[in-house]
Amino acid sequence: MFVLYCAVAILVVFIVVMLASYVFLCIAVKRKDPKRYVGANVLGPSPRRKYKEEIAKATKWVSEQTYTVLQQRSNDGLLLKARLLKHDNASGCILLFHGFRSSPERDFNVMIPFLYSLGYHLLLVDVRAHGQSEGKLMTYGVRESEDCELWCNQLAVIFPDLPLFLYGTSMGASTVMFASDKNLPKSVKGIVADCGFTTPWKILAVGLKRKTKLPPFPLMHGISLWVKLLCRYDLRVSTVDSLSKTTIPFLFIHGTQDALVPYAMTEENYRACASEKILLLVDGGEHCTNYFVANTDYCNAFMQLLGEDAKE
Repeated sequence: MFVLYCAVAILVVFIVVMLASYVFLCIAVKRKDPKRYVGANVLGPSPRRKYKEEIAKATKWVSEQTYTVLQQRSNDGLLLKARLLKHDNASGCILLFHGFRSSPERDFNVMIPFLYSLGYHLLLVDVRAHGQSEGKLMTYGVRESEDCELWCNQLAVIFPDLPLFLYGTSMGASTVMFASDKNLPKSVKGIVADCGFTTPWKILAVGLKRKTKLPPFPLMHGISLWVKLLCRYDLRVSTVDSLSKTTIPFLFIHGTQDALVPYAMTEENYRACASEKILLLVDGGEHCTNYFVANTDYCNAFMQLLGEDAKE
């Protein structure tokens, strides 16, 4: 009888853990389309709110441009969409990959006019499960990196004589890092990763602790099992492995006051990167605010990767 009671107790605990982990997983990976990102009104508690006037001005400029809509099918059948902002005399093309439940307009608003002014085509990608792209589940850069490879191949056909650069922030940064060792076109000449994480496991564990104050065990193990069943990948897959095999030059950026993604993750990614690399740690930078906090250093490091002359 004692053995039976123990077995029942273990079963109950297992069911509770799996139910709780499924609830957290739904919060963490299921699609949730926010209202249209316009100006600074959607920034909520984001540390970017303090820069809302500059953001609103840039967002207005972005909204007034004319775009060419591109689309393609992902390897698992999703219709993916992006908007191409063409430059009349472009010296290259930069592909922009936004972060978790965000958009290109929100994450790159101030950088889009700047990069365009340097003379680049810009591809504003709606990553899977965001914007106009299909998909119900986010995969924290894993499946998104496969989509990134497809976008690179498409742009290499459209612009066969131009260099391509990848630029990602937050989850988008991990997306481009995961893509860095894939079969990318030779025209991909550089990658920028701003405030990216190392593994989906670690960033979900950070979020779990922040939201619930609970330790990773046993909920993270339940979440991992659900991810394998629903998303078909391992939460422990790491950008470190991809970076250790890449040959593409990298610029890593992170703020030292980032409360969402610890900057130690970027330091780990930087150490692992096997290619030419630049590291910019922004003193006092919060999540996705590095451009505002260290504008000159940020732009100069970016232009160094692009091969442009840095501004005084």
